[in-house]
Amino acid sequence: MTSFPTRSAAELITDRTRAILLVSPGNPTGTTIEPAILDAFFDLAEARGVALILDETYRHFRPTDEPSHTLYARPNWDDTLITLHSFSKGSPFPVTGGAICAKQAVVDEALKLLDCGNLRPRIGQEAALAGLQHAGDWRRAMAARTRTRQAAFTDAMATDPGGFVLANAGAYFGWVRHPHVGVGDREMVRRLVVDHDVLVIPGTAFTPTDERWLRFSFANLEIDDFAELANRLTEAGLR
Repeated sequence: MTSFPTRSAAELITDRTRAILLVSPGNPTGTTIEPAILDAFFDLAEARGVALILDETYRHFRPTDEPSHTLYARPNWDDTLITLHSFSKGSPFPVTGGAICAKQAVVDEALKLLDCGNLRPRIGQEAALAGLQHAGDWRRAMAARTRTRQAAFTDAMATDPGGFVLANAGAYFGWVRHPHVGVGDREMVRRLVVDHDVLVIPGTAFTPTDERWLRFSFANLEIDDFAELANRLTEAGLR
């Protein structure tokens, strides 16, 4: 990202605005927001008296070992910042759920939502705690593995195989535009699965309109698979 989007965001804030929501890295595009831009959004939210909600579900799978931001070092950070986290993405154990970092008043309100849902069994809570305390080496290994695959995916898509154009990749997602004008993204997904054994998700699973986007998830591919993926996309682009 080369410019600060806070300028246009500031114009959209009205007296009805309560929060700015950012997701980094994002799903489906994989976009990872630079720390400097997160700083700017924090400044904007603080100045306008709204919350900054930062969803960091995939924060372990960024192409760097550096912290995703330094916002917790801000004085009274919890007057503005609310961060969301996932247990399942950062743990080798089969756990679900997540965490919220915020001031106590926000946490108290969030707890009311739990009264309307299923409570997690004790064993799941124990597994989540074990993951937080003892899975650091596993998280680092998985992050390194994912970075390697992200690089391999980016390299495989560098030549726009078959006219499939990579717009962005991050965490373990790729946001790709298919080349067939007039073909709906769901039909393109069907062709890729049936004719080329490539499974992706249509962009309209995430967007209100069909602009030929497809979401790729490459975390479980082996390194040798990426060249084959490029070959299959090349074939798909010819039909």
